[in-house]
Amino acid sequence: MGSVPRRGELTSSLEDNEVVFDGIEAGALEGILSLLDRDGRLGTRFRVSRDDSRFLKIFSQGFAVPSPVLSVVIPFHNESGNILPLLAEVEVELTAYARVGTRFEVVAVDDASTDSTAQELQEAQTRWPWVRVVRHVQRLGLSGAQRNGIRRARAPWILTMDGDGQNDPADGPRLCEIAWGLGGPEPRVVVAGLRIRRRDTLAKRLASRSANAVRRLLLRDKCPDTGCGLKLFPRESYLELPFFKGLHRFMPALFRLYGHEILFTPVNDRLRVRGVSKSDFLGRALQSLADLVGVVWLIRRTPPPERGNEEGSSCP
Repeated sequence: MGSVPRRGELTSSLEDNEVVFDGIEAGALEGILSLLDRDGRLGTRFRVSRDDSRFLKIFSQGFAVPSPVLSVVIPFHNESGNILPLLAEVEVELTAYARVGTRFEVVAVDDASTDSTAQELQEAQTRWPWVRVVRHVQRLGLSGAQRNGIRRARAPWILTMDGDGQNDPADGPRLCEIAWGLGGPEPRVVVAGLRIRRRDTLAKRLASRSANAVRRLLLRDKCPDTGCGLKLFPRESYLELPFFKGLHRFMPALFRLYGHEILFTPVNDRLRVRGVSKSDFLGRALQSLADLVGVVWLIRRTPPPERGNEEGSSCP
């Protein structure tokens, strides 16, 4: 039995989709809803009734919001103009996919943008209840933005994509279908996009091919396109990986190292129609080379994955 609340003390209980507050008047409904809706998922679909002078009861029209099965993590840095069209596409493609429907969320990470990205993300949150926003005060880069978005994600599966609109959200359901298959989700499978027809500049394509060739030679990760932003993987598995700046370039190699099967599937690569590329070819090449040396060392020093089996009976 719980303790009896004092008169005027705000207490709450949730039972059978009914929230009961003692010691508060109906005029405080807005404050009550803010308590219920701390993560922005419930919206304002509530109706209020009074049984007597003591209790205010709030009944939700579908209060039991199911947990998301998929979290889409999208880092943004100065991508004003791309955000709302991209999120609209995500909604269309995922709601039409039966395995997901409305059970998804988007974790948008504003990586210290200096344009109107923050305002557009605020507008997105007012338009779509499934949009969550993480904002950085200082820029952390793509790997850091992905990391913080994934740490805050609530779904067991993560779909990453770039915020520039070049990844096609229509490919997302296909990655999910490959990973989950007909028999349900397989927890140790990673599906990565493979851009067959690159829509980048010639210089960017040549730089990417050279980097991929060197990486495959040294890491033997069998990954033809590590730079594609479209990837699907279990959240828990990602959080097992060692983190460093530039991790996003080596995720297939590290997932394989940690015992995952890596599958690749062709995906659409679109032209950037708004904004400018953030790539610094020379700086990225030098940093990637330094990271590659570190990852080679890490792979050689990491033993094969062995999680062990718990033995003995559970405690009474």
